[in-house]
Amino acid sequence: MNIIPLTRDYDDYGDEHQRVLLEAVVETPQFGVVSVMCTHLTLSESARTRIAPEIAQAIESARNRGHPVIIMGDFNAETNNALLQFMQGEISMYGMRGTIVLRSLNNVRH
Repeated sequence: MNIIPLTRDYDDYGDEHQRVLLEAVVETPQFGVVSVMCTHLTLSESARTRIAPEIAQAIESARNRGHPVIIMGDFNAETNNALLQFMQGEISMYGMRGTIVLRSLNNVRH
């Protein structure tokens, strides 16, 4: 298990809690080794935009180790959000472009 701390902006009231990206490397019978990542992002739009490249770099690191990646969590973002657009490769941020194919479960009830 890897715990990857995401950066914080202490001046952003909406970014008041330390956020992390958790990674578990799992051996599966069908796909071999898979990196499973999970996070719960802040409500702050600027914070989500700022940490997008950090998440992309963690995913790229797992891919460079030859692992397929599953990322999940509460992104606190609508489908037209810049973070999700970046992760889907629709826009660039900080000179990077995401390459993740996201599938969203909308209106999921617990």
